[in-house]
Amino acid sequence: MAIKTPARPTEPAQPLDGERARWEAVETTAETASRAVRPPTVVEHQRLPERT
Repeated sequence: MAIKTPARPTEPAQPLDGERARWEAVETTAETASRAVRPPTVVEHQRLPERT
């Protein structure tokens, strides 16, 4: 049985002010910028160090 939702939500979906600052800071890190230019290389048959 499908749940019917209104065509338009009652409130626009916007992140909280604190959340907005957090994800904007994450998206503008140097790591993300360099990854866009140079995607991570895939190394086959490489095992991760065992966690102890």
